[in-house]
Amino acid sequence: AMVVAVTMASVSAHGEEQLRVAVHPTLRIADHWFIAGWLVGNAKSDSPDNVNMLGGLGYGTPKWWLEGLLQRQWSRGGNNTIVSFRSQFKLGGRTSFCAEIAPFLTKTAVYNLMFIDHRLWHKLAVGMESDNTFKPGRDAIGVGPRVSHPIWKGRRAGVGIALAYHLRPHDPNTLRAYVVVAGKGPMKAE
Repeated sequence: AMVVAVTMASVSAHGEEQLRVAVHPTLRIADHWFIAGWLVGNAKSDSPDNVNMLGGLGYGTPKWWLEGLLQRQWSRGGNNTIVSFRSQFKLGGRTSFCAEIAPFLTKTAVYNLMFIDHRLWHKLAVGMESDNTFKPGRDAIGVGPRVSHPIWKGRRAGVGIALAYHLRPHDPNTLRAYVVVAGKGPMKAE
């Protein structure tokens, strides 16, 4: 079993603050297959808070994994049901790529998150991050630079940090700070 906990804080140019806490438990059920879950809470200063619960099935190897999940989102602004496809790939020894595509079932919208990290020096990695919601009318698009670095790594767990700055053509730019606490991955040897 593995549990990943992610804490993300962001501040936009106009002052909206957001704190996101995510927990990602997994349980291996067969070679390469695992049950995946996510519990994500978003507290925001200027827009409705939300809580998300995701569950589904994953498949992976030590170099990549894919998850297909059904997501339920509860918010004062309205509840949503979403299908989420998440993946992460190691591209060689120094680069990793992560992507999520999540079409909404309760409204016309698609959420998308992607980032790529390339390790430059020691464990310091730089890259790009894109966080978007495509919907009728005006899309919410954000893209910009990203930097990450592990703080501590043990035999069975580790802690890392990341910063990303999203340039947004239609909304205020945002700075995001992540803290990731990760256990041993679902496809690692026991």
